[in-house]
Amino acid sequence: MTGRKQYLKILKFLMLALVSLSGFYYEAEGQSKQGDNWFFGHHAGVKFVNGSPQGVSGGQTTATNNLEGTATISDSNGNLLFYTDGQTVWNKNHQVMATGLMGHSSATQSGVIVQAPGSKDTFYIFTIDATQNNLNNGLRYTMIDMQLNSGLGGVITGKKNVLLTPSGVKMAEKITAVRHCNNRDIWVIAHDFKIGSSTAGNKFYAYLVTPSGISSPVVTTIGTVHQGGDNYGYGSSRGYMKASSDGRRIALAIGYDGCGNVASAVSCPDSSGAFEIYDFNYTTGVVSNMIRLKNKYKGAYGIEFSANGDILYGTTWGVYGSTANPEYNRVYQWNLNAGSQTAVRNSEKIIASESASSGGNYGALQMASNQKIYIARADKGYLSVINYPNKLGTSCNYQQVGVNLNTGASSQMGLPTFVQSYFNPNLGFSYIGNFEDMVTRFVIADSMRIDSVRWFFDDTCAGQPHTSTSFNPSYTYCDTGNYRVRLIIWKCNTVDTIEHIVVIHPRPRAKFTTDSIQCFNENRFKFINNSTIASGTINWHHWDFGDGDTSDLKEPVHVYAKPGKYTVKLVEISDYGGYDSTTMQVYIKHSPKAEFYVDEYSRCLTGNSFLLDNNSSIGSSSTLTYKWYFGNGDSSTKISPDPYSFSYSDSFKVTLIAKSDSNCYDTTYNTIYVRPMPAASFQVNDSTQCLSGNKFIFTENSTISYGTLSYRWQFGDNDSTTLQNPQHSYN
Repeated sequence: MTGRKQYLKILKFLMLALVSLSGFYYEAEGQSKQGDNWFFGHHAGVKFVNGSPQGVSGGQTTATNNLEGTATISDSNGNLLFYTDGQTVWNKNHQVMATGLMGHSSATQSGVIVQAPGSKDTFYIFTIDATQNNLNNGLRYTMIDMQLNSGLGGVITGKKNVLLTPSGVKMAEKITAVRHCNNRDIWVIAHDFKIGSSTAGNKFYAYLVTPSGISSPVVTTIGTVHQGGDNYGYGSSRGYMKASSDGRRIALAIGYDGCGNVASAVSCPDSSGAFEIYDFNYTTGVVSNMIRLKNKYKGAYGIEFSANGDILYGTTWGVYGSTANPEYNRVYQWNLNAGSQTAVRNSEKIIASESASSGGNYGALQMASNQKIYIARADKGYLSVINYPNKLGTSCNYQQVGVNLNTGASSQMGLPTFVQSYFNPNLGFSYIGNFEDMVTRFVIADSMRIDSVRWFFDDTCAGQPHTSTSFNPSYTYCDTGNYRVRLIIWKCNTVDTIEHIVVIHPRPRAKFTTDSIQCFNENRFKFINNSTIASGTINWHHWDFGDGDTSDLKEPVHVYAKPGKYTVKLVEISDYGGYDSTTMQVYIKHSPKAEFYVDEYSRCLTGNSFLLDNNSSIGSSSTLTYKWYFGNGDSSTKISPDPYSFSYSDSFKVTLIAKSDSNCYDTTYNTIYVRPMPAASFQVNDSTQCLSGNKFIFTENSTISYGTLSYRWQFGDNDSTTLQNPQHSYN
């Protein structure tokens, strides 16, 4: 039970990481780490740890002895074994293992290291000479036995600098290696070079390394003649050659076409450089179908394929250009799936263009085990990087500083050359749609390497076949559970079997309720989540209310800003990434706006009469009805009642309720004041007095039911006062 819980925890982690894909990838064997250590340039080193590059120290190559190519090899766990600049070999402790190899540290690609098929401890170092030595040493190999020198490795006696180049042939500064289709043997491919009346200069030599040794080369005559004269007029010798990691293609760079020595290369035509692409048959070793990319590519140098082999990248070396030539020191991209040869040429994109004086010349391009492409920058303490090489245009995400080298270390023009297959995803399959009621689609990685397949789905579901010979089959499981899937792959007369458990998880059942019809002025939708799942948990909810607002609460409350019909969508996602959604339409009805005006808000009781003007409205064609309440027990259903009089004094809350024919209401009110009438009364001390000395004293006795009184006396002789209890004398 403990093991199963741990297994489910791992699956849960993978699913959360890949929730957008809802699938998994399984490999036939682990991704190779033999290319995870790089040593190059001036004491420069990079180690890839779980795909992350880190600058490391200890590298023994220097700017004086290594301007360009190196080769490095690690074991299957990513532990450094040894490295070389084509002349000296250093072991994992950065100590000299061997000297005197007949490659050259200034060859574009000084060599490549190949593990002998079927052997754990035996390796070949293939070396190439440089133009500085007139390419005299050609293609050679030296064999290393890692059991020698207490496991630090050494040269096998009699297996040093063994010549492979046929008599009379010179080899250009180019070499690459890739697996045979049988996934065991290795093709090592070189290109010849023409000097005077020597060999043709347009031949590829493909040597197959097998458990029995190195075969005679498969020679293909095709493409541009690589040629030049003495005094280093070997411009077409320079430039990288790479196989795509899946073995389908080969590409190479031609620095410039033999138009003089290095010192005069700047005067070569801008169009003297080129890049070329070929198909490669990794079963027969034959090269075919050239596409020549010819533009202002003088100084063409680095070359590399994307991991999927469908996009090509190339660099031009700024030292061969000039400030008058805007094409110098650039990184280019071509879409190899663009269509015709013309379409491929026209698909060119400039990914980066930087001044050589400030950013350093662009040099080699090399893919890493993290599927990114790194770019050498001459005399700089960093490598540039293309983060997403499988994407076209700026989406490939070029970054000037991709990895910083250790203090004191610098890149030169070269990067290590590897067996390119180290960076190709291994045979395996992925599946998408691992939930009930969904079609599960299976996809084989790198189907170009496969002759035929057969799938076994280990399911008892009736009504469909339980096997398939399709490379990318689809299958619908009847129920949730764990199902064994077995994939048998036939390729190059060998058979591989991949077997894994496919887990079909339950999906949530999204469901919710709410009061779906509400009036606008009182709308408040409380959504009740009734979603269920057979096992597991629903740990993510997403609501879309149809008005631009969303919520991730389990049971949200939402108020709409406008009347109308809205489609509410609920998406539920489980802890394994299974999802379901459901929708409901809600309707917000128009509400009336009740409103009325009063001509006067306060009148005296005697003769009081109030005009009530109804100004209610609604934003639809709905018909409104009304109910008036006058606050004294009376009511009316008229639109605007007749002038209304109150029979007694008081304050009255007059209320209007407007109702639509869809039963939506609105209410408003105004307060009206009916004031009481006073009862005037007074007394006089003596109503009859003699003229002489008369003095009438008036005492008011007026009353009112509430409120206060003010006074005005008229004495009949045109005299008056506002005193409450005045005295008055007549003349």
